[in-house]
Amino acid sequence: MKLRHLVKPVSVTRVSGRYLTHQKGLPTLPVPPLQQTCERYISALEPIMEVDELKHTKELVDDCHNGGCRLLIWTTGCLWWCIQVPGWSCPMNFRDKQGQIRFAAKLIAGVLDFKTMIDNETLPVEFMGAKPLCMNQYYKVLSSCRIPGLKSDSVVNHAKDSRPPTHITVVHNHQFFVLEVYNSDGTPLTADQFCVQLDRICSSSSQTNMEPTNKKSVWAIQRSIFTLCLDGAMPQVSDETYRSSAAVQMLHGGGSQWNSGNRWFDKTLQFIIGEDGTCGANYEHAPAEGPPIVALIDHVVEYTLAQELDTKVIVFDHFGKNIPKTHKMSPDAFIQVALQLAYYRMNQRCCATYESASLRMFRFGRTDTIRSASSASAAFVKAFDDLSKQNTEKVDLMEKAVHAHRAYTNMAISGQAIDRHLLGLKMIALEEKVSVPEIYTDPAYSKASEYKLSTSQVPSKTDCVMCFGPVSPSGYGVCYNPMDDHINFAVSSFNSCSETNAAHLARAVEQLCRT
Repeated sequence: MKLRHLVKPVSVTRVSGRYLTHQKGLPTLPVPPLQQTCERYISALEPIMEVDELKHTKELVDDCHNGGCRLLIWTTGCLWWCIQVPGWSCPMNFRDKQGQIRFAAKLIAGVLDFKTMIDNETLPVEFMGAKPLCMNQYYKVLSSCRIPGLKSDSVVNHAKDSRPPTHITVVHNHQFFVLEVYNSDGTPLTADQFCVQLDRICSSSSQTNMEPTNKKSVWAIQRSIFTLCLDGAMPQVSDETYRSSAAVQMLHGGGSQWNSGNRWFDKTLQFIIGEDGTCGANYEHAPAEGPPIVALIDHVVEYTLAQELDTKVIVFDHFGKNIPKTHKMSPDAFIQVALQLAYYRMNQRCCATYESASLRMFRFGRTDTIRSASSASAAFVKAFDDLSKQNTEKVDLMEKAVHAHRAYTNMAISGQAIDRHLLGLKMIALEEKVSVPEIYTDPAYSKASEYKLSTSQVPSKTDCVMCFGPVSPSGYGVCYNPMDDHINFAVSSFNSCSETNAAHLARAVEQLCRT
């Protein structure tokens, strides 16, 4: 094969500093008035919450405005808070405490997802050829523990108790902690909530002078669903001996000088996550053989890794951004309203929706949130399939929804949105070690932050589209590039969620744009 010369670039000239010409003249990001943020926060909640739920939240917002949040208005010379936000982590792919915590949170969620199938007796029956296999061992793996006895040991399973355990035990720095993993309504906490709790546990474990409560502690460990061991980093070894060293860590923790104190070896199932990325499990053999444990681990790995991502890319070629522009509508706002309608048609409810707004008009600006679900969009999507509504009324409602979205977009890119302001106030409270206002522990705040639709317009002169994953386990990621005569969409969802389907949402959007 003949080697050919590379095409020379048109110019290799570099003008130093030119891209920073206007940098110093850019304004700093403004801090919106607290009252304005509080009012707009309530407006953002209206389309996604019931009236009776909103009443309590309004009281908390009033308290925040009049007291709690006002105390947090704080000015320094800092340009930003640098917060570590690790992305999706995989075993062996993180090397710090935050990565360890993030992966551990996903692991907990994955185990609880498997536990749901056990509790509901919906685990698929395994076969050897055409013969079904006994599934009893699966029901003995979680919430069980080996109990020492004078003549012989016994295995106690608390899963069938009248009040089965709702907690796991977490071990860090040789100290055991109880972590409740379910909400009061029986739903599991989210991975983000687990991150917060695990971070607190790691911080608390530095206090070594706490009074022991031995009998109660042992009981909590024995009854727990499983034990999570957050290990410190082991001594570094060569690549050739790494796997052998990791096996030793899984078996006994490497000795008391390392992580052996992070174990409760009578516990049926212990998941071990090292700060250096080493991950594995240790299980007590009495209740079950290896295959059920491996099946559970396979489920957890599939739950946490990218194979769970379902992606659908479509090209809507009936028209592009030219048509909305002809009708004096923002193409982005038009597409966002179509997404709201598609989601509503599939789920019969509105949802918290994120669209990224660029803050690069400000020095060191990144993004804020355009909340696409508005009272105007809610009114439109609810009226669209209502046969009692005239088409003229529906068109009017659509135009109002589009204009409302455009207005929120303008507000967000000018630094007047609510989400970064609210986050900043919360981070001040945490940094200053003062009480976090109740608005942040209100279920409404969690609901407003769980974006079932995470969206972004990434316009390009070339015919391409970017894609990304959902930010909610039961949500969608939607990225789009509106061209002159067509629109490129990339829709993603998680295969592990039965409520979502990327292809269905993509088709729903395509169908709506045609109408």
